[in-house]
Amino acid sequence: MSKERKNPILSLVSFVVIVIVLFVAFRGCSESDSDSTPSVSSTRPTTTTISAPPPASAISYAEITDWNWRKDPSFGTDGTIRWNVQVKNNSSRYFDSVHVEFTTYDASQRLVSSTFTYVDAIPPRGRRSASSYADLYGTETKATIQVTSVQTSDHDRWNLSAAEITDWNWRKDPSFGTGGTIKWNVTVKSMTSRYIETVRVEFTTYDSSGKLVSTTFTYVDAIAPGGTRSESSYADYYRTEEKASIAITSVRYSD
Repeated sequence: MSKERKNPILSLVSFVVIVIVLFVAFRGCSESDSDSTPSVSSTRPTTTTISAPPPASAISYAEITDWNWRKDPSFGTDGTIRWNVQVKNNSSRYFDSVHVEFTTYDASQRLVSSTFTYVDAIPPRGRRSASSYADLYGTETKATIQVTSVQTSDHDRWNLSAAEITDWNWRKDPSFGTGGTIKWNVTVKSMTSRYIETVRVEFTTYDSSGKLVSTTFTYVDAIAPGGTRSESSYADYYRTEEKASIAITSVRYSD
């Protein structure tokens, strides 16, 4: 009699247990399925968010330390604007070239014209200057300048260490031609065992307060290994020049 009473009870208990197990299993599966969808969608943005940030743009390390511009109506047939810029490399990498944009405006801030030039071969923490020309329309009263792109390198692609300036000088000559000139001289020594085809040398002038006046360059050609070669050239004369600097901006081998 007791056996007959236990059997239905056991059956009932077993049925309840089975129902509970099935319910738990079904709930677990449904929760697992429902959780799987957001986990996939949340994984996608996470991958983007935790990825390493891109390195800072090289433009932020190119600093325009000085610049100027002058109208020259007597240049050629239509006149021109001569502008100069000096750029500093504030990074630990070599700057192959820095693209600099120069834009002019009239008195009402309306755009007149825009042009650009490249400042090349700036060593880490070094400075380079460049000069260029812009069209003259006669209405220019203001101008802006900015760095628009920078090409960098991990090595001295311009071979700046292959030559050395051993001596140089400069002299003002107000009586030269109609506007005067600056005559400058430089001696370059080869510091390499290779034959040098050309050495580009940059010459820059400043006023008494250290403000940029003008910049130009010349080439010293054909220097044998360990040898020296001198060259002379001319620079524009504006009568405010009191200081000058000189630098090698590129060396090209002949072999």
